[in-house]
Amino acid sequence: MPKQFKKAACFLTVLGLLTSFVFGAHSSYAMPKQKDAKQATKVLSNSELKTLDLDELGDIDDLDDLLLDIDWGFDFDDDWEDLEQDGIFYVVNDKDEVIITGYSEAIDKSTISIPDKIDGHPVTMIYEFAFCGLENTKTINIPDRVKVIGAEAFAWCENLQTINIPTSVTTIDAAAFAGNNKLQSITIPDSVTELGAGAFILCENLTNVTLPNTISSIPYGTFAACVSLNKINIPSSVKTIEDEAFSMTGFTEFTVPDTITSIGARAFSDCENLVKVTIPKTVTKIGDDIFEGGSEDVTIYGEKGSYAEKYANKNDISFKAISSGQEDPSDILTGKTTAKLNVRKGPGTKYAKMGTLSKGAKVEIVSKLSNGWYKIKYNGTYGYVSGAYVKLDSEQPKPGEDEKIIATGKTTVSSLNVRSGPSSNYSKLGILTKGTKVEVVERYSNGWYKIKYKGSYGYVSGAYVSLDGSKGEVIATGKTTAGLNVRSGAGTGYKKIGHLNKGTKVEIVTKLSNGWYKIKFNSSYGYVSGDYVKLI
Repeated sequence: MPKQFKKAACFLTVLGLLTSFVFGAHSSYAMPKQKDAKQATKVLSNSELKTLDLDELGDIDDLDDLLLDIDWGFDFDDDWEDLEQDGIFYVVNDKDEVIITGYSEAIDKSTISIPDKIDGHPVTMIYEFAFCGLENTKTINIPDRVKVIGAEAFAWCENLQTINIPTSVTTIDAAAFAGNNKLQSITIPDSVTELGAGAFILCENLTNVTLPNTISSIPYGTFAACVSLNKINIPSSVKTIEDEAFSMTGFTEFTVPDTITSIGARAFSDCENLVKVTIPKTVTKIGDDIFEGGSEDVTIYGEKGSYAEKYANKNDISFKAISSGQEDPSDILTGKTTAKLNVRKGPGTKYAKMGTLSKGAKVEIVSKLSNGWYKIKYNGTYGYVSGAYVKLDSEQPKPGEDEKIIATGKTTVSSLNVRSGPSSNYSKLGILTKGTKVEVVERYSNGWYKIKYKGSYGYVSGAYVSLDGSKGEVIATGKTTAGLNVRSGAGTGYKKIGHLNKGTKVEIVTKLSNGWYKIKFNSSYGYVSGDYVKLI
């Protein structure tokens, strides 16, 4: 397929979603699935956007402004033919490296593990739209040789829940993961130095993102229409929040880090629940209409005399000063630490330690940050502490009083990390030893549990908790359809603890959200991929 057609299709999508409307319209967008490597026409359901017509797009070079400058080592502007192996289409570039260009329906299964070599050539690049429109795939594993992920390479995948990105990847182009509504969590490794526009646009259930400490900006429309996103940790390397970066997200409060110097136009447009945005004095440029279509109650918090105050006054936005001695007492929360607690110079464990608070120390909280940390008054200035270790005086009811225990159980491993949120990407609060009793107050679709922990709450992986009353009852039986490794956890990253031959009967006690099964194995339990088990 000619490269320019693909570029045009990609950027009609991006530009259409980001510039043809303001997200307050709440339009519904849908993309037809890519059925083979030769199909890339995109159709938007919004009545304002029509089927792609190259004759009406004008100068395609204008759209190129949103594409990253990627050297593919192959001239896609000329006519070219795909090679094919095991359902994957590809070309070999001038460096004898494989660029994956598409797929056939045969590989659209629960798990896709992209090969690291094809026909003896290393797989180093994934081209535009290569895996766009997968219908059945839940997990994608990218090999450790891949350096480049092209525009919309993994976009609009109907059931994609997990994508494992290796530390070899340096470049992720525009809309690479757009429209993946089942995707809840993703980690971009620190090897990535270039992140394209709209990388996660319309990932409606995305709640947990780990960004690399190697990017200098949150690009244009990165999280636009990620309506479930209500917290994020922005790395200290980031200096700029670009246009529409957080349009139509779920934030109620947002604290701009003091590493940021510029905020783009409509950066928080159509955020209907956003009522408090703290902007530091380091910000000296703010684009037009940053709250367009959002809450009428939004207030900017900043230092008196700062650019943020001037912007608020000029645009008739409510402003409150937070400089030392100027805070509105009604806005200051108070609480006590629940453990000995480090005070840091920024909102994360990567920042330098300023001091330590003892357990039970009183804290005055100036603002609650979007990543769960608090900015507090400290020794005549300000510091930052993890909110996981602070019990607010205003909390009614007190933690645990009205949280109904839905299950109890015991840990099954020698040491189980307790996290501040429901995935391994959140910070560690502590460790539970094997056999520790846990009280579960909530279960999550990714298999994690919210539990009572040290007078408050924490989160643990349900894969390592045996619930009382269930006692590992068998919920289904099946037979393996191939030789199958049994692992200590629900994924290929866990160690192998055994092997089952083809045709072996298995007793399943839990079906996990990533397609794996917890099974009875050698008087205990193990985990196998459900792709290789036929239920009987």
